Amino acid sequence: MPFVPAGQWSDACLNNCSFVSGEASSIFWLVCLVPLLPERYRRRGAVIIVAVALFTSGLRIAFGGHYLSDVVLGALSTLIVFGALATLVESIARAATR
Repeated sequence: MPFVPAGQWSDACLNNCSFVSGEASSIFWLVCLVPLLPERYRRRGAVIIVAVALFTSGLRIAFGGHYLSDVVLGALSTLIVFGALATLVESIARAATR
């Protein structure tokens, strides 16, 4: 199929040909483990985890499974959902201690 820029309507594909990368979504949840690491391992662990997540997601682009936008949206969707859940849990915990 010919490349069609994001946001441009086209009849090149009858269905949704571009979709959020499930692989990127599932690997980026590991980034959410960084705050749970012990303080002395957190920086090194964050670098390793982010490197693995980026490399794994990059493979999806390299092998033609996804566009860059698919991978970025997959990663962001996971990080945003986990961030929202962490904020919600923190606010509930603070309300419970009052």
